[in-house]
Amino acid sequence: MNRLFLLTTITAFYVQQRLVFPTPTATAYTIQSLHATATPSERRTAEKKIKVIGTSFVFSLGFKTVASYFPGVLWDWHIFWWLSRMGLKSAIAIDSWGWWLEFTPAFISAGALSGLNASWSFLAGAILAWGMIGPLTVNQGVTFGEEIDAGKFPGWMNYMSMTSSDPIHRPSPRYWMLWPGVTVMLVYSFTEVAWSAPMLFPSIKTRISALLGRPLYVHATSPHDREDEAEEDPASPEDQIPTWQWTFGLLLSSLGTLVVGKYAFDMDYLVGVVALLLAFVFSFVGVQASGTTDVNPVGTIAKASQLVIGGITKRQGLELYKAQTTNLIAGSIAGQAASHAVDMVGDLKTGHILGASPRSQFYAQLAGSFLGIWLSVVLFVLFASAYPCITDLGIPCTAFGMPAVQAWRSVTEAVTRPELPIPPSSAKTAVVLGIISGITVPVRQLLVPQRHRGWVPNWSAFGLGFVVPQTYYPIAMVIGAHIAHYWEGRYPAGWEIWGYSLSAGLIAGEGIGGVVTALMVILGLDGGVYGSAIGCPGLQYCG
Repeated sequence: MNRLFLLTTITAFYVQQRLVFPTPTATAYTIQSLHATATPSERRTAEKKIKVIGTSFVFSLGFKTVASYFPGVLWDWHIFWWLSRMGLKSAIAIDSWGWWLEFTPAFISAGALSGLNASWSFLAGAILAWGMIGPLTVNQGVTFGEEIDAGKFPGWMNYMSMTSSDPIHRPSPRYWMLWPGVTVMLVYSFTEVAWSAPMLFPSIKTRISALLGRPLYVHATSPHDREDEAEEDPASPEDQIPTWQWTFGLLLSSLGTLVVGKYAFDMDYLVGVVALLLAFVFSFVGVQASGTTDVNPVGTIAKASQLVIGGITKRQGLELYKAQTTNLIAGSIAGQAASHAVDMVGDLKTGHILGASPRSQFYAQLAGSFLGIWLSVVLFVLFASAYPCITDLGIPCTAFGMPAVQAWRSVTEAVTRPELPIPPSSAKTAVVLGIISGITVPVRQLLVPQRHRGWVPNWSAFGLGFVVPQTYYPIAMVIGAHIAHYWEGRYPAGWEIWGYSLSAGLIAGEGIGGVVTALMVILGLDGGVYGSAIGCPGLQYCG
């Protein structure tokens, strides 16, 4: 519930930044087009859009489902693996670093909606991280990979693990990349917040005034300032969420979180307060990244919260088991509250485009969150009963790989060590890139002409390239961005009418296709059982 009231405080930020939010935007324009039927012309256009959405949805759903049975042929093209099998042995190293093509309709569409700047910034970060720094650190003996099958395929390595017996002196490349990526995203996002503070102030002043029940008398330097103040939030006052509701809800949910943390997990109140503050911090980072690239990275970057909590528990002198339990719970509070706040801001973006009432959306989200609390517990008990390995580490978990669980566990073990669990070279790189990303904001605003600002990197997307090791996502986004750029440049009217509808259908189709694939896994009818491994590395199923 805390996440619901948290999102209200960051709404002004996303409005001011004019963030795209590709999937919510596609959803909004789809709904908008389906209801634009006031005239015969609009009805004909709506009918065509419905056909485009339906066709693209069915195609994407069918393609995703069928591709799960032939992933190495239809979904992922491991070109460098194929070249290594043809005799170019060194090409296997490129595949080991995750460089292949994935024909994902959702991310191609996300790139089309995000644009060239965000997509190329994402890819530039991935190239620097996984194409340059990563191989260099391995070559210099700074980071270490794991051999997958040295006997049959020499040089085939796994560099994407978050686990390591010695995260400081023998870190994996993915663990090493985490800290520069998180630093860049944090510094850039909060530099943006600081730079936008004068423009955000009217919205903040309005909320404080409503809370106090009287106006704040702040000098306006010019009539233009008052005009900006009136335009800060597009929703009318009667449609705004009453200040007392979100402030009271935030206070009540925060207190509830602290009490449950204390009496269910013996978590210190101070640690709980820090976790809630970190959730607020990561919400801004997540909104910035998700709004530009359609990727919510909070689940990954929130692991930085574990580092902060680890420092607190060390100062408290907690014994190891309690320190690790506290670290996991506090990290989960910070990560999940921020993650869901970002998702709900995306919902508000959809409503914003459609002109929906924020108050009505808030009430709907409140009802959904209340039901979700109980349903999540029921589902956990159901799955834990069906798969005991979820709660018993002594039982092998063959049904679930649970990579995120392993990542949280490895970071928890690392940050509760006696020494700071960040490799020195990673920390130095983080500082350098953080400074560069922070300087970019004032340089762009003060020195770069408006028409050239599209060439300035989006450092939030850039940092995401470090945090997300799936390099095929930014590649797909760049492909989509260039398709949209060409289409919009040559046929702007056609893009305006059909571009969003096509993107919406492709994104939704792949999402439902993933649900169908998961259902097939539960039924034992998935590609891992009846599919083909042709084209996959090592002839191992890669769906």
